[in-house]
Amino acid sequence: MVQERTQGWSTFIRVTPLPDHIYFIAQMSGQSVIHILSITVIFLAGALINGVSLSPLEWFLCGLWALLGSLPFLAIGTLIGMMKKVDTAAGISNVLYMGLAVCGGMWMPLEIMPKMMQNIGHWLPSYHYGSGAWEIARGQMPNWKNILFLLAYSIVIMLLSKYIRRKQEAV
Repeated sequence: MVQERTQGWSTFIRVTPLPDHIYFIAQMSGQSVIHILSITVIFLAGALINGVSLSPLEWFLCGLWALLGSLPFLAIGTLIGMMKKVDTAAGISNVLYMGLAVCGGMWMPLEIMPKMMQNIGHWLPSYHYGSGAWEIARGQMPNWKNILFLLAYSIVIMLLSKYIRRKQEAV
C-alpha cells in the first residue's frame, strides 16, 4: 500500500467512488489468496516430508484457523500501509510483528515470562492466535474468547485505517 501511494496509484483510487472499506477488504483478500497458497505448501510439506498425519477435518480446521486468524495481522498491515515511506513501513512492520510474536507467547510460553509481560501478552492478538492453534492441536475447537479477540482487533484496526485514510484525504 505504501508503494501504491508513492507510485500515485492510491491517488487514482481515491478519486473513484470506491469506498475505503472495500479497498481495504480487497487488499486483505489478495493477501489471503497468497496465504492460502502458503498454507497449502506448508501442509503438503508437513504431510509428505515430515509425515504429519491428521484427519481431513483437522487439516481443514488448521488451515481455516491459519487463514482467519491472520486477519488482524492483515489489518495491521493496512494500518502500516498508511505510512508515507516504504522503508519506514518495512522497519516498523518488522519490529511490530517481532514484538507481537515474542510478547504474545509465540516463541516461548507466557508462563515463563515476567508477570507484567504475561499481563500484556494476554491482550495481544498473537496470543489469541497461538492459543486457538494450540486448542486445535489438542483436538478442540478454538475458544470463543480467542475468536472474539481476533475479530475485535480486526474490526478496530480496520476502522482506524479507514479513519486515517480519510484524514489523509482531507490534507
